[in-house]
Amino acid sequence: MIAKVFVLQSLRTTDPIRCGESLANQLSAVLPVHFKNIGNAPELIQELQLIKNEIVALGAPTVIHFHCHGNEQGIAIHDELDRPTMLPWEYFRQIFREIYTSAPIKP
Repeated sequence: MIAKVFVLQSLRTTDPIRCGESLANQLSAVLPVHFKNIGNAPELIQELQLIKNEIVALGAPTVIHFHCHGNEQGIAIHDELDRPTMLPWEYFRQIFREIYTSAPIKP
């Protein structure tokens, strides 16, 4: 059984469908969910660090779900003025390694 789902979303304010937020709302009826809108690169890294700490403390199965625009080069983070910043996968690869290697049960 999944102990918690972490949903991170970064979309333009004009995107009509907020799928990450909708997913979080639907899942929250049946299991713990943490939802966060991300607006910039430092915020993403900070949030992933907090998620890592919580996953380690939980010691149970978890899921991290991103809802954003992106491609094989990376993901786009949109700020409150809809300005995108493209983050290459390499930008946050290390924090994902840390999450994976420190988690008692791999997310």
